[in-house]
Amino acid sequence: MTELRRIYVIAGNYREFIYWCKDNRLSRNDPMVRYVSDFSKLMGAIIEESKGDKVVLYGTYESRMDWPLMAEELTLRWRP
Repeated sequence: MTELRRIYVIAGNYREFIYWCKDNRLSRNDPMVRYVSDFSKLMGAIIEESKGDKVVLYGTYESRMDWPLMAEELTLRWRP
């Protein structure tokens, strides 16, 4: 049995997050699926990629005001 891991969705807005959930047949209320609503949520997230957690970029995420900060943080976390 595969252990369910967390999915962190960075989307342009909450509506896009809902579309992503529908497209992937997941509930927006699933505690394992989280919308990253702002940079502080990303900073507070304990993302364990080695254990199967993943970050999904969706929709117009690049138009977010906090995207440059998020992109930098994601790069630092997964630097080889």
